[in-house]
Amino acid sequence: MRAALQRVAITKHWKPGDLVVFSNLRCVHGRGEIKGRRWLQRCYGSYMVTAGTVLWLNE
Repeated sequence: MRAALQRVAITKHWKPGDLVVFSNLRCVHGRGEIKGRRWLQRCYGSYMVTAGTVLWLNE
């Protein structure tokens, strides 16, 4: 599987302010080594949650 993923992998270098939206059901994602500091914010969505509902993942 690793060989198949490496054949179709796309590498993207993000810039501050970039926004990435993807479906965990339709893609495989990961990252390589991180050098230096990084700051990442995440937001999760689901079609199974009523619109306007806020769920805090750390509670």
